[in-house]
Amino acid sequence: MLRLLAALAGLVVTIAAVPAGAVRAAPGDPAPGYHTVRFVHAGHNRTALVRVPPAPGGEAGLPALFHFPGLLETPAIADRFGKLAPAADANGYLLVIPEHFGIGWQGVPAGTPFPDVDDPGYIRALAAVVIERFGADPSRIYSSGMSNGGFFSSLTACELPDVFAAFAPVAGQLSDPGSCVPGRAVPVVMFHGDADPLVSYDTTAPAATFWTRNNGCGTTTTDTTLPDVDPGDGTRVIRHEYQGCPANAPVVLYQIVGGGHAWPGGDPYPLVPLGNASKDINANQVLWDFVSRFALPV
Repeated sequence: MLRLLAALAGLVVTIAAVPAGAVRAAPGDPAPGYHTVRFVHAGHNRTALVRVPPAPGGEAGLPALFHFPGLLETPAIADRFGKLAPAADANGYLLVIPEHFGIGWQGVPAGTPFPDVDDPGYIRALAAVVIERFGADPSRIYSSGMSNGGFFSSLTACELPDVFAAFAPVAGQLSDPGSCVPGRAVPVVMFHGDADPLVSYDTTAPAATFWTRNNGCGTTTTDTTLPDVDPGDGTRVIRHEYQGCPANAPVVLYQIVGGGHAWPGGDPYPLVPLGNASKDINANQVLWDFVSRFALPV
């Protein structure tokens, strides 16, 4: 963990806080490309990066995917190493990358210790901004994240189930099932490397147990080994789909066999070895194909 902190600290000073060309968001200005959003919440200055795709959203508005960066990640680092923007542009959704306050997200492992930050409240307020300024469809807003951001994405299913329609945590699963009360069945797709040196693959078991019980699923899975698209990446992918789930609330786990602490289809961090980054699936496309099937009631 200390090696990761040092490496990411180096990346923070070498990569800009937002990509070049980003502009301050303004009402009525949803031009394609990067925008920054800044406002004060709970007495703290908060920032987020929003990327508007080239295609218009139509009368219903654009769907939006929130991506929560990991420990010490800026939005720009998450975007670059996760290759997030190309997938957003290709699929026509708003990409929203909030910046955490301090080293990580509040209320999950390794997150910020400041009790007055109110990260869930900040995300709720940011979603309202994305709807108002960028024309997001409030019924089609989705939650994902990596590592510490994956933990927080899981937490949003507990605390913001009325904001997000579906959830896709990567390398960071639900960390406190005992305190999670979503109040509804929630669609969840999880991704995790079984050789992750930072967040054990074993953490997927209690998370999956909670989601399947919450959603009313069975305990058996249909297990599918996916094609070995890149034999040289040191990984294989097994898709575990839990049986008996409601059609509107499936639970799926992608086991990255031999995979490390990395975004599948993305690039590994260059300054510290965290294991293999699988090229057999593109998490951006797989998770979008999953979450985009669902919408909140209007």
